[in-house]
Amino acid sequence: MKKQLTSQDIPALTEYMAGKMTAQKNALAKLDSLTGDGDMGVTVVLAFKAMTRACKRIGGMGIGEIFALFSEEVGENAPSTFGTFIAAMLLGMSEALTDASLVRAEELARALEAAGEKVMARGGAKPGDKTLLDALVPAAQAARKCADAGEELSEASRKAAQAAVAGAAATEEMKAVTGRAGYMGERTVGSRDPGAEAISLLLQYFDEFVQA
Repeated sequence: MKKQLTSQDIPALTEYMAGKMTAQKNALAKLDSLTGDGDMGVTVVLAFKAMTRACKRIGGMGIGEIFALFSEEVGENAPSTFGTFIAAMLLGMSEALTDASLVRAEELARALEAAGEKVMARGGAKPGDKTLLDALVPAAQAARKCADAGEELSEASRKAAQAAVAGAAATEEMKAVTGRAGYMGERTVGSRDPGAEAISLLLQYFDEFVQA
């Protein structure tokens, strides 16, 4: 169990999450094909390949600088709607962690909050619109509650992941109102939002790394 993460942990974290998310490629593609164009699985793989390659260039960088590099690389190498949102989230995280030398509960909360704000600014959606925000915003809120209570990173990570899982599950009963899925309206009720599912998986795997 890790009480904090440093810039030196990021390559191992990235490699771990890359392997886990790559294994979800087909499942995410299938889910995305129900309401979108089915490219989410490929996008996630391309994004993590880009971040894994970038890890070879992060020597001496601070945490915020690393996430800024990740954002740039994902933006260039995962050219899709979801890739754009991943890049936006990473940019928000980099700005929130500009002066951070450690990631504890407070830094996790700040990073998730900033990621959500960037997505809302970029896409114009809000919680309840059946998007990735329905997993990300509850996760940020859970992490903030832990940080404000003085809890450890491991507790904030666990509760953020749990909130993301519940948020993603709740999208099954929502109607999409934005993006390509928004054109399907009521027909999206009954299927989980693929972006929210991807966020829930990302936070579950992040938590697994923290708990190990």
